[in-house]
Amino acid sequence: MKHFMGFNYDGRPSYEFGLVQVSVNGGLFEDDMMSSRTLETEQVRGSDETYLKHVTRDTISFEMTLYFEDGFDRFKLDKVLSWLDKDYYKPFYFDEMPDRIIWAMVESSPRLSHDGIGGYFTVNVRANSSYWHTPVVAIEYEDSGDYQFVNKGITLVKPIYELYARTNITADNPFRMKNLRTNEEMVVHEMAEGEKMVIDTNRESVESSLPNVYRYDSWNENYMWLATGNNLLELSGDVHLVIKYREKYR
Repeated sequence: MKHFMGFNYDGRPSYEFGLVQVSVNGGLFEDDMMSSRTLETEQVRGSDETYLKHVTRDTISFEMTLYFEDGFDRFKLDKVLSWLDKDYYKPFYFDEMPDRIIWAMVESSPRLSHDGIGGYFTVNVRANSSYWHTPVVAIEYEDSGDYQFVNKGITLVKPIYELYARTNITADNPFRMKNLRTNEEMVVHEMAEGEKMVIDTNRESVESSLPNVYRYDSWNENYMWLATGNNLLELSGDVHLVIKYREKYR
């Protein structure tokens, strides 16, 4: 990543501020191939082997040295600091890699090296996740049938399911989505014609487009995640389904 020159943070490109990423050291670039992780193990008395309890992954973190291509003044510094100094995670990606996004903040205090006219400073960027994410992908399914859903990422995805009822959905006429790979099933047994229902499997929330209507009891509450690789989805019911998701990468 240290060989990438430009980036976008909080919806604004680095070139807007006259900044490019540079290396102040000679030789090859050095990048972390993935975020570090810690193994928590336990050794049973009398055994020479340890047993893995769980793995803790650190969030993505990296340094960037940013150079003012056209010099700087107090006004430009104030603009840069206002841009980078956020109180919550904001989207970040490199210009050369727009399909890999993290939500990040700048930590620690940047220190400016300069000659009074031009210079550079180094910041540490820390994400809220140990994965890079793709932009949102949306796939639509108009009819009942069997469909192949391919997760090309390196771990499961936690989709948002948007359901649009074309007729009244009832216990006798439900909407079903079954993953034939895992045998998991999501069943919705109550929706009104024309209603939109949004199931967010990451936040484990359900919303209806109808006012003062709550749908937590209108389905089997199976927040279906989709594993890496091929997932064969069997759909039935008079519902237009949209699956929105982000794939994850190291």
